[in-house]
Amino acid sequence: MKSNKLVSHLSNYWFFHLLWAIFAVVAITFEFNILTKPKENEKVDLFICANVINEKELKNYLKQNQPEYLKTINYRIIEPESLFFGQVFYTYGEVETDIFIMPESKAKNIKAMNYFLPLDNTSCNTIFEKELTYYVDESDSVTYGIKVNSSYFDTIDEDLFLLFSKKSLHLGELNNQELDGDISIAKLFI
Repeated sequence: MKSNKLVSHLSNYWFFHLLWAIFAVVAITFEFNILTKPKENEKVDLFICANVINEKELKNYLKQNQPEYLKTINYRIIEPESLFFGQVFYTYGEVETDIFIMPESKAKNIKAMNYFLPLDNTSCNTIFEKELTYYVDESDSVTYGIKVNSSYFDTIDEDLFLLFSKKSLHLGELNNQELDGDISIAKLFI
């Protein structure tokens, strides 16, 4: 008798039970993603506009040299010749990125003052403990980037520069902040 009622109930209202099951799976997945996703102060994002020689080696190098307080270092690679540079820069680059590595010509096409942290040459030489070569924006004569010297990128016809996002939470001494992950990562490439 009770089993007939149960079968009748399930056959009449199966879609409600299915909706509850779907809702439960979505809610648990959403909650899991919120709990496991690194917070903004626990991750650094790199935007690399260069030909990477070996992406696997680069990934391992970043992971091995990752500052202890960071849970992850994310990166997005786009080739300098890509027709989609603008779209990727203005979506991922502008919104998410802490450190940019790009050719001088790409940096010139972007209004540097809107996105990149202005640098003081003397302070940078002290922080990075060496004499550096800089990218100076021609439109406002301000220093924004540091020349990259890394074996992880294929040589192209122009120099690559490392630039810092104004919005980064990891600028350390460059912007009077406590977290200095950007500086640690930049030292790997200069």
